[in-house]
Amino acid sequence: MPSEDDVHDLALDDADDPNVSTQLVENISRLEDELAHERDARREERFLWVFALTLVADGGLIWNGVDFSGVVLLLLQIVFLMLLAWHFKIDWAYKLLGDLFDHLKRRDPEDPP
Repeated sequence: MPSEDDVHDLALDDADDPNVSTQLVENISRLEDELAHERDARREERFLWVFALTLVADGGLIWNGVDFSGVVLLLLQIVFLMLLAWHFKIDWAYKLLGDLFDHLKRRDPEDPP
């Protein structure tokens, strides 16, 4: 395996060659894109795990019977998930949860569910 000095010297020797520098720029650009995609995928996965755990917690509340405090807790969870989606820059989840929150907020109490 080459040492860091060998790699550094090789990079300096090839730095004058325009083909090598073009390839280097293309590789750097490709790797930056891959890294950005990987970060986005990890953020989305974290959000989905939190969302799944929230659903499990809500299932436990529904199983045990919920009074009015359960509705308030549900609205607070939606707000929390919206903030989390905004923080993780997950646009589709932020829009979906915002639409759900608006729908629940505007719903007439006399309307059947």
